[in-house]
Amino acid sequence: MKVKTDLVKIIEVLPHVTFELERKEALIIKSKKTNSSIRIAFWKREHTVFFKDWHWHFSNNNEENVYMIETILDIIQNRTRMKEKIINGKSKGNTLEFQTKNGEFGSQLKTEIISFIFLGRKKVTRYKYYNIDF
Repeated sequence: MKVKTDLVKIIEVLPHVTFELERKEALIIKSKKTNSSIRIAFWKREHTVFFKDWHWHFSNNNEENVYMIETILDIIQNRTRMKEKIINGKSKGNTLEFQTKNGEFGSQLKTEIISFIFLGRKKVTRYKYYNIDF
């Protein structure tokens, strides 16, 4: 699978990470500095990137494969942060936000848990932000 080979070539030269192949369909990138890791599952139709409580599905095509590699590199190079959505004290989703050239956080990839709030119950939503140190 070309995208896996391309990704390995890129990350094997980075001094602060290691990687291991898990069976034929997964790659795990680990930080040498922190306890962080990224798991990428490679399937025929799509690839899924797992990082902490966040994940994202990328279609298996050239454009999405490039976007996936860029996303992984942004995480590894600490150009992202995690935004956790908390409803009534329970975590209901995580958003990976990307840092722009001017230091602000812009575009994002959001993973949410769908929940049904019954009528009459007040919904209290708050957000927590986590800087990523990979």
